[in-house]
Amino acid sequence: MDRPGHTPRNPNLLISGLSGYILLAGFVNIYAPDTLWQIGLFIIVLTVSTALLLQYVFRKTQQSLLLSVALAVFLVLRFFGLRSPLYPALLLTCIISLELTLRKR
Repeated sequence: MDRPGHTPRNPNLLISGLSGYILLAGFVNIYAPDTLWQIGLFIIVLTVSTALLLQYVFRKTQQSLLLSVALAVFLVLRFFGLRSPLYPALLLTCIISLELTLRKR
């Protein structure tokens, strides 16, 4: 049940996000991610599906996009072999500072 003054949740976002994860699971089962285009497509579909699900949960487009882009950047860093524990910490601080900067506007 939604509280008064809040926008209702859009079930299409939930359905689209879960469908994206199902599509992603099928893609990974059919094609082993060997080439660069397959890995790029994997990251793009994962980012979009995560953004849709986070938008359903948070009801805010800005926060969902920031978190899903952070996930994509984290996966790209891992793909290039940058596995230092400092990178996720720096990524998290960048996302928090972007959120605070964009919230003040």
